[in-house]
Amino acid sequence: MSYLDDINQRKAAVLAGLQASLPSTRIVRGEYRTFKQHTPDELLKGVVMLMSSGELEYRNDYGLTAADPRHRFLIVAHLNVPAGQSAEQLETAEGALIEEIKAFWRAGLTGMAFEPVSSVVSRQQSFPLGWVVCTFDAVPPKDNFD
Repeated sequence: MSYLDDINQRKAAVLAGLQASLPSTRIVRGEYRTFKQHTPDELLKGVVMLMSSGELEYRNDYGLTAADPRHRFLIVAHLNVPAGQSAEQLETAEGALIEEIKAFWRAGLTGMAFEPVSSVVSRQQSFPLGWVVCTFDAVPPKDNFD
């Protein structure tokens, strides 16, 4: 499969890949919701939300116009730890979620590669609620000459 030209098809492919990659206990959505819009049970499982931040760095060579863009994505995850756990345990849970996301990035998807940009955690500032924000780019695979 070649790199998807359509921004919406690309997001749908990344969302499906993320859903398949993360543990089945995680809740993966393609839309943002606030903490208050999640149930307590959902927060204990961890809610991972994927949003598109748009395209950049279009290829405009060899007669192409706006081809093979870099597509920036944002993952925002909300989670909670069971009652009685510490802020440090929340931080550990956030770290575990980042490791799951990194495994997804490393595996990639057919027809695209991922280039991680950053991962940020709550720094225990919202305890007992936690959050993770990850930014990454989907790009054409290195061997894409279509």
